[in-house]
Amino acid sequence: MTDAPPRVLSKFEGRLVNLVRAAVRLAPPESAAPFLTDKLSAPPGLSSYCMELVCSALAHGCVLYLCRQGWREEKYLRDGAPVTGRLWQRSPGKERALQFSHHALDFLLALTAGGAMTVLPDEDATPADQLLVFLTYDAFRGSEAAVGWRTRPVFSTSPLCRLVWPDDFPSRAAHPPAFAGWGQGLRASILEALQSKLAERWLYTQQALRLLGDADAIRSAAEAMDETLDGVLAEIGPARRDLAGFLVDAATDFCQSGISLEDVAGRVNNRGLRLTDRLKTVRAAAILPRALIRLGEWERQARAIGYLDDGYAAAQFYLARWEQAGAVGALAVARDVVRQTEPLTPAKESRDEPGVPGEGERE
Repeated sequence: MTDAPPRVLSKFEGRLVNLVRAAVRLAPPESAAPFLTDKLSAPPGLSSYCMELVCSALAHGCVLYLCRQGWREEKYLRDGAPVTGRLWQRSPGKERALQFSHHALDFLLALTAGGAMTVLPDEDATPADQLLVFLTYDAFRGSEAAVGWRTRPVFSTSPLCRLVWPDDFPSRAAHPPAFAGWGQGLRASILEALQSKLAERWLYTQQALRLLGDADAIRSAAEAMDETLDGVLAEIGPARRDLAGFLVDAATDFCQSGISLEDVAGRVNNRGLRLTDRLKTVRAAAILPRALIRLGEWERQARAIGYLDDGYAAAQFYLARWEQAGAVGALAVARDVVRQTEPLTPAKESRDEPGVPGEGERE
């Protein structure tokens, strides 16, 4: 009996496998980052051995990442009712299956070749495809190549990339992020798994605004963050407001200790700015205070839902989440900070309309 011949990979295939493994955290990203800046011609086809390794890495790496993020026993909504458990215990089988389309392979081939990567088509890109794009950007964000990725539609339109790294991408891009469908099914489960990471990132990003100093830079970052929040909050709607838990936590942490205008925007370079422009800059920088006011309107609406009304269980869950976070006191701080950016408005304002642009009225 003769031994089977060794299975080997071409240079391109070897790099492809290394990049996939690094992207899904089965290998250190630093080990594959140097490949990202090299131009390498893609072969007309891939060997079956290469495809086996790529599929195995995607299957194991993506599932392991979600398990690591969603291992805690937490409570989220399913069909309008709270369900407690780990991510895989809360979600039915059909919401746990990660299915990759050919777009995932096209993305990986372009990544390995160092070529241009186009936007994933919204109509048939799967949640697994979108998770892969996010994991790739998240893994290699600190690399030289990732600087140029921020203008690539495949990343700048990615809902997950925009949510986790909201200040990395320009606002009002040619292709805005598409959040359709992210309030249900597997996409919603992915957002559940990322809640802690999202809360941490949004708090950090808000705090980092005060270090920018330049009014134009602050407004640009704030506009991109507002665009992201508008998209995701409009999509999750009343049915899945539990997915806004990361925002409740981040905004409450930022506001509950008491903040000043300098905590919001730092020492802005005011040279050449009128007073009204300075205040607009500070107001734009108050991302989390304004978001908390917006979420406070949700809290008011939830209190108006009666026991016999549709959505009562979801409303009660949101109210409990709101109180658990300690958002009541933080909301008063948020309103006070935002009012200070509008000194020319009447002193007496209603409790729920503190002079902040509402949905659809943002500057």
